[in-house]
Amino acid sequence: MRFDLTEEQKILAKNARDYFSGRYTREALRGFISKPAFDRARWQEIGGQGWLAALIEEKYGGLGLKLGDIFPLLREAGRTLVPLPLWESTVIAPLLLKEQKDERLRRQILAALAEGRAMATVGLYEEADTIEPVRLSLRARREADEYILEGEKSIVAFGAEADWLVVLARSDGGLTLFVVAKDTPGIKITDVPVTDVTYRFAKVEFKGVRARAANLIGEEGQAAAQLARVLPVAQVGLCAEMLGGCDRVLEMCVEYGKQRVQFKRPIGSFQAIQHKLADMFVKASVAQGLAYGAVKEVDDGRSDGLVVKLAKAVCNDAYRFIAAEGIQAHGGIGFTWEHDMHLYFKRALRYRNTLGSSPRLFYEVGRTLATGAAA
Repeated sequence: MRFDLTEEQKILAKNARDYFSGRYTREALRGFISKPAFDRARWQEIGGQGWLAALIEEKYGGLGLKLGDIFPLLREAGRTLVPLPLWESTVIAPLLLKEQKDERLRRQILAALAEGRAMATVGLYEEADTIEPVRLSLRARREADEYILEGEKSIVAFGAEADWLVVLARSDGGLTLFVVAKDTPGIKITDVPVTDVTYRFAKVEFKGVRARAANLIGEEGQAAAQLARVLPVAQVGLCAEMLGGCDRVLEMCVEYGKQRVQFKRPIGSFQAIQHKLADMFVKASVAQGLAYGAVKEVDDGRSDGLVVKLAKAVCNDAYRFIAAEGIQAHGGIGFTWEHDMHLYFKRALRYRNTLGSSPRLFYEVGRTLATGAAA
């Protein structure tokens, strides 16, 4: 089966590559690492491109597109290690906010996200890569027409910079999603250092935070069903970014194999390097095929979840393998701070445990195939 890009998607991919590669150069990325900060002007500039509005419905100022339409954009972002919460604010947050209970607030948030005037992030997991009630410290207690939020989200991407936080909590009715403004009284945000230095994370504490019933996303206790619809799309969005990282690592290795000379020959002429590159290429190709298949399934609305989980698991392992082999192919320089290879490796490690680790996903697929039961 072929998964060729349409002409519109090819144009988007080219525009995205030109934009990201021009603004997120090696020097710019090092500048972010030394002084990490959210560039609000850059975010609004990206909003002006229409990219942030892709999955938002037209009635809210969006474009009403499908994931496949912005897959090339996310892939190019991963290729350049863009230090922005693109998939959080462009994919998962808007898809969840579509079911935000209050129409006025929903319209306000989605219109601001579409234009780049605001940014949203999500806080779902705590201490694991699965969503289990017993692992959620954030509690929501009902008082009249309000909910009192108590607890914390230990690691939230760009939590300190986001205007809106989409969080998962335990309530008396079950798992429930809320959207709250970052400046709501009782919210305390603390930066958290992580291995992936091309991203920012924060711990978000909720101490007596009052959320109106209008801040509910959907109905109380319905979060499990909502996440079951949205998380597969978000997982495939992450696959796009991981494929972009694989693309760039392979490019760097091929370039280095042609330039680096040992024993009066380019190291790319040695079988040891050729075998590494061949293994990397095969894993990237398999990951790409599964990811494209998963895109088609979620966009057609006929996914049973297996292909998506397989795609995410295989992309997890392919990106980590390719980034690790990329370091080995570069030899000593690949281990240095000055080289970019370790940045891709660290991003690969983080994505490998975001929205489902490989062991967990393979287990869920195996259990479904063996028993016919949904994981």
